[in-house]
Amino acid sequence: MSEMTGYVGAISQDVSEMQNSMDSMNESMLRMEKSIHGLGQAFNQGSKQFQQMNPAGMMQQVLPDRDQRTR
Repeated sequence: MSEMTGYVGAISQDVSEMQNSMDSMNESMLRMEKSIHGLGQAFNQGSKQFQQMNPAGMMQQVLPDRDQRTR
């Protein structure tokens, strides 16, 4: 009986450690989700700013003779 009590105690300890690991993993997932959300917002903001800069106009300034070569 005492041997079985020892096994139950060990199983209980293992389950407790698994619960702690699951809690830690959930916290990590929440932090990662927030980081991904923040990254998405930053990307969207940067994309909007880039679109406002008129990339086609910028390319014409970099390669001004481009229109002449295609004609």
